[in-house]
Amino acid sequence: MIETSEIHKYIWHLNLTVNRLVEEMFAGNYRAIFKGFGLEFAEIREYMDGDDTRMIDWNVFARTGQLHSKTFQEERELAMVIIADCSASMLEANMSNRKFDLQLFLFALFGAAAAMHNDRVGSIFYHQDVAEFFPPRKGRKYVMQQLTSLTAQLGRAYDNRGSNLGQALGLAAQRMRKRGICIILSDFLSLDYEKELAILAHRHDVIAIRLGMEFHNRFPSVGLSRLSDYESQESHFFWGHSADLKNRYKDYWQRQEEQWQRICHRCGVDSYSIFTNENMVQKIYEYLWMRRKNGRNHHHVRNVRRF
Repeated sequence: MIETSEIHKYIWHLNLTVNRLVEEMFAGNYRAIFKGFGLEFAEIREYMDGDDTRMIDWNVFARTGQLHSKTFQEERELAMVIIADCSASMLEANMSNRKFDLQLFLFALFGAAAAMHNDRVGSIFYHQDVAEFFPPRKGRKYVMQQLTSLTAQLGRAYDNRGSNLGQALGLAAQRMRKRGICIILSDFLSLDYEKELAILAHRHDVIAIRLGMEFHNRFPSVGLSRLSDYESQESHFFWGHSADLKNRYKDYWQRQEEQWQRICHRCGVDSYSIFTNENMVQKIYEYLWMRRKNGRNHHHVRNVRRF
């Protein structure tokens, strides 16, 4: 378990980095990357030729005898909910890179960007069950409270066996009454979550970010190695120089990636993978640039499977 003093020190250093990056990454681009979904009432003005007759306010006409139209604008304030995996697999690490460092960085980055633009931020932390739920609210301090709680949850992650992403997605769909943004930070090693993902994506803009380790792409050339499953705590020894082992290991993780991408595509979910050996800042720059260029991925929603 991580000590409280260590958590605050970690969050303080992370906050310094994120504050600078938010200014650089999202300045002038936030609303282009995360747009509103619905319309909210703007004003009533005098009727003009070409106005939609369905927008005429007949109550105003009854009082004044003059035709007036109701006008609407895209919603300015959004709700962002970040779903974070707190299962034991998030503790995967090698000598210099840790999966949960990547997750905390992304949580802090997206949360700070939303808070800076006056949007509400909430979160769901899950392992084999939902561990914690923060309803969306405004304020940078509230984001920091969630980040501190996530760090504490990850500090206890070794005791968490399994991950139930479907339950977390179901809770998000239940609690997010207005259309909003949902960002999932996970390695997506959970099973049977496609139905809940499709339901959530049918109403909300869902972004799935898959967190991986660099050795998932290539088994290191070492001698006798022990591979451990963090969640089942099972361990097996392998000969790292075996070409057959390397090929089977690479094929396994490639199938995992392809299966995840197919699920996201069927559900109309924007998907992106980041590995711990990659430049996190550069990868996020690339993703945000693509999202701004291509717009929201909602054209996939019409292809969502019906369960």
